Amino acid sequence: MKHEHLTNDLRERAALYSLGALPAEDAAVLAMHLARGCTVCAREVGTQERLVGALGQHATAVAPRPALREQVLAAVPAAPSTVPPSTVRPTTLAWEPGAIPGVVAKPLFADAATGRFTNMVRMEAGVSYPGHRHTDTEELFLLSGDLSVEGEHLFTGDYCAAPAGTIHAHTFSERGCTFVVTASDRDVQTDEPSLGASQPGLIFLRAHEGSWRLAAPGGISVRTLAHRPNDGHTTALVRMPAGSRLPRRRLARVEEAFVVDGSCHGSDEELRAGDYYRATPGSLSDGLATEEGCLVLLLNSGLDGL
Repeated sequence: MKHEHLTNDLRERAALYSLGALPAEDAAVLAMHLARGCTVCAREVGTQERLVGALGQHATAVAPRPALREQVLAAVPAAPSTVPPSTVRPTTLAWEPGAIPGVVAKPLFADAATGRFTNMVRMEAGVSYPGHRHTDTEELFLLSGDLSVEGEHLFTGDYCAAPAGTIHAHTFSERGCTFVVTASDRDVQTDEPSLGASQPGLIFLRAHEGSWRLAAPGGISVRTLAHRPNDGHTTALVRMPAGSRLPRRRLARVEEAFVVDGSCHGSDEELRAGDYYRATPGSLSDGLATEEGCLVLLLNSGLDGL
């Protein structure tokens, strides 16, 4: 049947057909109808196709958000990894003296290719650390004692983070302290004056600040310390009540964990307060479980599945 004049229904079908939005069965029927020589519908489809093409040429190009690529990649299942998690027990390690008198460290992880490292560090009372400019993000979690950073006084359980380009010109401990830090060994010492805690990107979060959210069965809760939307990086504390277990999950990115308090076990290894482990992207986490309860600091994590 050929049409003698255009109707609203035919116009709508032609528009959807040109956009490729007409259901497959209806599109096949209309294609057959066009092949039989309906000039009314053919003319309207031609008009709509030219209109669709013109819209494509005149639309303003919009750059995608910087985080979009990482979000898309994060949604792609990671290739399974055969590399088992690496565990470090600082209690079995000796403190290694560094270049600054009164500062010693226990290396937990180091990547020669990127210059990134994670250490457990101890500063004696009255020690000051030289001013330095960060070439990559630095994160620090205070395990005990006190530490002053850019005029901000940190105590047990406090956290701070500094992105690339920021300066820590004045860092010292009045009574001594111990902390976990992940940073770059390519930071540059500087005599530049302090820019203060108001530098863009600096984060200072006290132990009593921030909210906990329920994240998994068994009362497991998460307190986010820092989150970078551009790459999905998250640092957080995970609190696990006695008898709870994290869900089994495939990691989409590197995950570092430091047991702050209590004990837990995973991959047939028991982890106690002060122990550290690192898992690679694609590895399968069977899920940490705890009998007595624990508090775990997660670094460089996407909190996959939590």
